[in-house]
Amino acid sequence: MSVFRHKVRLLIVVARLSTNDVTMVFRDEPTINAAVFEYYGCLQRVRAYVVTNFSSKISLDVVASIAGMEKTYFSTFFHKKVGLPFTHWLSLIRLNAAMELLSRSDRSVSETAYLVGFGDVRTFERQFKKHTRMTARQYKREVRKTLAAQLMT
Repeated sequence: MSVFRHKVRLLIVVARLSTNDVTMVFRDEPTINAAVFEYYGCLQRVRAYVVTNFSSKISLDVVASIAGMEKTYFSTFFHKKVGLPFTHWLSLIRLNAAMELLSRSDRSVSETAYLVGFGDVRTFERQFKKHTRMTARQYKREVRKTLAAQLMT
């Protein structure tokens, strides 16, 4: 992938970070139907719980009970209404938080991975690269260069 495409992708990510939208969509991901979180009270409660507790272990059993549904039904309902499985959405929430931390703090990549709720660094790095097409270290370096350049202008 060319440097230009990486820069464009990076700018898209930085722009999304500034919106503080926890339902952000990464490149090449299916579109998330964010409106359902406002329409369905059960999904409002789930989103509020996840946004508050994303850094801790969150099980499907817990969020299903918060939604007032059985686990299997909740899983199907969430996927149908939101547009992707709950666990995938939760990973995107965590990755969004990690991107925010990496761009604004001096924490290490491994420390960031644990702070946002990933159980191990390898899983975090794999997910990060899958969704951003760059490693967390590359992202941290590039976003800081971009932000420094913006401050200079």
